[in-house]
Amino acid sequence: RTTPPGAVGGLHLAPLPPDSTAKPTGSHTHVSTADTTGSHATERSSSGGRPRVSVVLPVHNGLPYLPHALRSLAQQTLSDFEVIMIDDASTDDSRAEMQRWVERDRRFRIFAVSHQGGVARALALGVNASRADLIARLDADDTCHPDRLRRQVMYLEHHPAVAAVGSAVALANLSPDAHPDRAEPSAPPRRIATQPVT
Repeated sequence: RTTPPGAVGGLHLAPLPPDSTAKPTGSHTHVSTADTTGSHATERSSSGGRPRVSVVLPVHNGLPYLPHALRSLAQQTLSDFEVIMIDDASTDDSRAEMQRWVERDRRFRIFAVSHQGGVARALALGVNASRADLIARLDADDTCHPDRLRRQVMYLEHHPAVAAVGSAVALANLSPDAHPDRAEPSAPPRRIATQPVT
């Protein structure tokens, strides 16, 4: 990282109580964080208790799809990860949904900004807040295969010259009330990239 911890583009991560909201102060926007210790036990890597992967999830009005995205992360076969949820000034109940996951699974953390800054800024804040050496990302209206993180980490570990990996994509027609395990693909998976990025 080239940015000092806690600062991204004039924004500073400032821990506040979980139920507080971020408040702009002067020329900076302070970001609140909700980080609790849930009862979910996770395996930790040998690198000082840091997770192997940080999943950055920007959210602005993510309902009704956000619960599906969060559930798909909780069901990963690799359990040594954290989820950095950036609430980009949502006006729906996305924050409450994120808070439910923070309370039940300590791998999930919320950072909230008071003024919407867009997906790029939310991603930058999430990367800055991450504790892992590997960064994955997921959008609030996406779900991921249960073996996604394990396969991607395994590939990167076996190919140290590779800097980034992607995956195939299957488009699904998912109604807001549908269970994510029952989503029907609307098209066969398509390959996004043909080669790893080095």
